[in-house]
Amino acid sequence: MKAIRLLLAIAPGLAQANFPANQYICHAVSAYAGPGLVWIQSDTLEEAQTVAADAEIVTLDLTYSKASDVVQCVLSSESLSDLSMETFRKRVPR
Repeated sequence: MKAIRLLLAIAPGLAQANFPANQYICHAVSAYAGPGLVWIQSDTLEEAQTVAADAEIVTLDLTYSKASDVVQCVLSSESLSDLSMETFRKRVPR
């Protein structure tokens, strides 16, 4: 019974969770596997770049590798400046 009361007490707060406002696509590079992409949800571009710098990226061979450098982050509604990465973005399963 205590668990049900606790759930009822916290449930309204869960329904009102604030998610980051924007979705970004980031072109990053792994020291071990080369270039790749990562999708980041954040409130600001700066925050997206910070998160991407420590993220697992999807590399060109569709494996995951840790990012070592961020090349560019843009809103997901925008295009990446590197045409080859923009083409790769369209073929990555999501």
